[in-house]
Amino acid sequence: MLLPRPSSDVIYRPVSGGAVLLSMTDEVYYGLNAVGASIWEALPPVLAELDELCTRLACLYPDTDPDTIRADVQTLLRELAGHGLVAWPDVSQQDAAIEPRRAAQAAHADRA
Repeated sequence: MLLPRPSSDVIYRPVSGGAVLLSMTDEVYYGLNAVGASIWEALPPVLAELDELCTRLACLYPDTDPDTIRADVQTLLRELAGHGLVAWPDVSQQDAAIEPRRAAQAAHADRA
């Protein structure tokens, strides 16, 4: 699976223990921990494929199960896409990645 690209209107700033993202279009502010910042910094054009990113993270965190790494990366990418902070080059990939998030948001709204 191809990785999404950071949206062109997003400002990234490293901070102690992570980073912050700010969408100048939607005024969305999003905080990342150190792992999230590592993921952001590896997005295209640095890396192109999800497998490449997961392999890099597995080298950084050898005590973490590779399946956990993959699931956590996919969760973060879905969240970032849901906030418009990243975009997939192929719309069908973006829709497939965002759909579980929309379902979770709808379920949460039903409980509220």
